Amino acid sequence: MSDIVPTRLCTHTADALAVNNRCLEELEGQPRIFEAEDSQFIPESIRCMIPKKLVLKVSAQNVHATQVMLTKNIDLMRGLSNGSRGVVKKFSKAGYPVVKFFSNGDEIEACFDFVVPIRFAVRIPGCDEPACRRQLPLQLAWAISIHKSQGLTLDAVEVSLERVFAEGQSYVALSRARSLSSLRVITFDPSVIKANERVVKYYDSIKENAALEEEEENFVLRKRSRLSSEF
Repeated sequence: MSDIVPTRLCTHTADALAVNNRCLEELEGQPRIFEAEDSQFIPESIRCMIPKKLVLKVSAQNVHATQVMLTKNIDLMRGLSNGSRGVVKKFSKAGYPVVKFFSNGDEIEACFDFVVPIRFAVRIPGCDEPACRRQLPLQLAWAISIHKSQGLTLDAVEVSLERVFAEGQSYVALSRARSLSSLRVITFDPSVIKANERVVKYYDSIKENAALEEEEENFVLRKRSRLSSEF
């Protein structure tokens, strides 16, 4: 997986955008812009994994490549699922990106020559029916926010946990890695790690119940021991 750069999970969306924009800017080559087609107006404030505008590049020397990630299950039999990592190798004659995908550390022989736009349903608050966005099922993957990574399993991950601000945020980030060997923690500040109060109370109650059960068992054992000694 030498072509793959670990996806950095950021606590803040702005940090992820900054990383992706900087890395894309550093690549040589002409950018290709892919504009989504929407069935109706979709506000920018709507949290959506599918970008309105996707900018991709192919390096002239083909040494570095645009890091991308699938945003939809394409071919589960071949491991091409939501969260699969890949790199843009070239653009087809039709203008679509040809992506070299990886999964579980192994290169996938994709069953298609290029990635084409597909339809996504986007739910908008206050609307009965979801909007439709037609776009490539890809997003830049040098970095993504921890929030957007929920539900994904990534093959190469690096995380910074010094600016965690939400309950369970560190757990979400760490559990995105497919294995311990595919995870790298860059920075860590234990003082900012937060757990939900209800979760803490729940586990405290389990400990208390376990302690009570142990005390009852010990009481029964002591009583049996005394009775046995009397006879």
